[in-house]
Amino acid sequence: MNETSDDFRPRLGRVGQDRAKLPRSLASSLRKGRRSGSTARRRSAPRVQGWQGTRRAIVKARVVRLGGKGIALQRAHLAYLQREGAGRGGERAAFYDGTSDGVDGKDWLKAGAEDRHHFRFIVSAEDVEQLSDLKPFIRSLVREMEADLGTQLDWIAVDHHNTDHPHSHILVRSVRDDGRDLVMDRDYISSGIRARAGLILTRELGLETEAEIELKINRAIPSRRVTNLDRQMLRQAGTGGIIKLDDVQRRRMHYRARLQVLERLGLAERAGAGRWQLKPGLIDSLSRLEQQDVAQARIRGASARSRTEPRRRFHF
Repeated sequence: MNETSDDFRPRLGRVGQDRAKLPRSLASSLRKGRRSGSTARRRSAPRVQGWQGTRRAIVKARVVRLGGKGIALQRAHLAYLQREGAGRGGERAAFYDGTSDGVDGKDWLKAGAEDRHHFRFIVSAEDVEQLSDLKPFIRSLVREMEADLGTQLDWIAVDHHNTDHPHSHILVRSVRDDGRDLVMDRDYISSGIRARAGLILTRELGLETEAEIELKINRAIPSRRVTNLDRQMLRQAGTGGIIKLDDVQRRRMHYRARLQVLERLGLAERAGAGRWQLKPGLIDSLSRLEQQDVAQARIRGASARSRTEPRRRFHF
């Protein structure tokens, strides 16, 4: 992702399940009244994302070095994040923190100008259309992160509504509340934050129903991007890359439909009766296709705006 990239198009439900029927770890995390400062669960994140019915979030992370030209690039990135048209209703996007809206990003960046690096996160909530406002979700997520890391975080965030799927950008300084460097474990960055986000969404919206799961899978099948089905098939295929549909216990029809799409994209081929060969580099290839589609959509959007915006008149 480049310095000004907004290249984020995630595709990610009330429920009838009784909370008593949930796994103990999930039921505990969903219990009302839980306080994010609990020391019993600091520095560890729940591993519940794969449990049936829990909601998911997509989290992309990056560590940005501030030495050399880093601070200037970060300043340009902040300007890009709060640009006109990225906010709700095409308005200018505005930063906020744990307690205030309309935070000045320049002041925040100036306070951290001597930091070695900053953390950047892009967070997209599953079923975001059910959230009337993204700010409470992001603030809850950061409180969970503070409890996990055992420190208050110095952060700002901004919500973007200019894509098919609204999402949030979070910037975090690399300094703990006691002045020491903030270090985040690689596993926590890659999976722990996502797990926390999923718990918050499940707590707020409830477990997703089977009908919701089925709808999401069907929507994902024709996509030119990486889907959960692709990841599941890769895990099942193992190092040989062979999928045997006869061995698939659940969602065999979904697998077959997705494999036919991958075949048209040149990323899978038939290898006998009920057998499919996944091409090497499947994830990278699908990611490149998605990036191409995003770039083309931006070009079309810019072209459409240029046709609808009134021409400026200059008076001499």
